[in-house]
Amino acid sequence: MDVDKVRPHGGDVGMIGAEGVAASPRPLVEEDEGINPQNRSPPPAETNYWAEEERVRDMLTKCFDIGILPAGWDIGQLKEDGNKAHFTLNPSLDEIKVKWLKERTVTVIFQEGSKNLPKRIKEDVIRALEDIWMGEGRFDPSVTRGRIRIEPSNVLSYVAKDARVTEWMLQEGETRVTLRGRWHSITFKPWLTKKEIQDTKKEAA
Repeated sequence: MDVDKVRPHGGDVGMIGAEGVAASPRPLVEEDEGINPQNRSPPPAETNYWAEEERVRDMLTKCFDIGILPAGWDIGQLKEDGNKAHFTLNPSLDEIKVKWLKERTVTVIFQEGSKNLPKRIKEDVIRALEDIWMGEGRFDPSVTRGRIRIEPSNVLSYVAKDARVTEWMLQEGETRVTLRGRWHSITFKPWLTKKEIQDTKKEAA
């Protein structure tokens, strides 16, 4: 695997496919320096979602299905400092999200002859692949089309509606798809976080 060809999602592991966010982070504004430290309220504790992992997974599934993160979740903390703002994602929510993404996401790499394709063509190739396995009845009828995120160069990320689709794609490893009379060769690799890609590059150096 040429790790230089694989790029992480913006912000490492952002909510792929989420066009809108209904939930709001908890703001944390810098306290006035004149206030006695003893009188300052401690920062609110982060919600630990591991005890509610199944509920979080259900939320993530709905989020990727409709493209909106429902309200009522402690997604993280927004710290404002003058004209700058820094957002820290809730650690437990982030960890569960990464775990969920690894079960659902495949890195798709377009091989020689199919590189530098327009975004629309890349999407159409994946939709043509979906047409094949849906036409074959390979999975339950409730398993429909997944979400596509176009990455730089010849890479895209595919978030499947069901983990069985991800498992099948990774088992296949590679395939060829015909679209409008042209064959496109693509390979499937496990999805990696930004840190994992950086670590892999260091090991390969």
